[in-house]
Amino acid sequence: MWLTKLVLVSTLALSALSWGPAPSSVDARDGAIVSLVETEATPSNVEQRHVLTIGTTFSNNGGRLDGLSVEIDVRAADGTSVLHEKQTGLRVSAGDERSVYWEWRIPQRVSAGSYVVGVDVLDNDGQHVLASDPEAASFFVTQ
Repeated sequence: MWLTKLVLVSTLALSALSWGPAPSSVDARDGAIVSLVETEATPSNVEQRHVLTIGTTFSNNGGRLDGLSVEIDVRAADGTSVLHEKQTGLRVSAGDERSVYWEWRIPQRVSAGSYVVGVDVLDNDGQHVLASDPEAASFFVTQ
């Protein structure tokens, strides 16, 4: 169930940012408090100026958590970041899952090609990564 929505439109200024070193993946098998359940980018083939939806679900394997943040970073095949967004103030009860999503109208200036979506779930101070997947989903942009 999608609970939070952030709409990004083609007027959004996109800048080329470096993703930096890939964070290590953390999941419930490692005894983590939070684990990523699923991330999808739909449709998997999207034309420029059409809308892509990126959704991710994470689970809380511990007690109630407040003030979490979820960041996404969309990168081209060469590693160049074309979209970096964050949703903050998320709350999830013990044992529950939380889903968030973004809608992004692909600007014409985004080149045709393969893209990957990285996802980080951060604690309430935004400094500690609780769960991470640098290649959580992928999609292809067509002209």
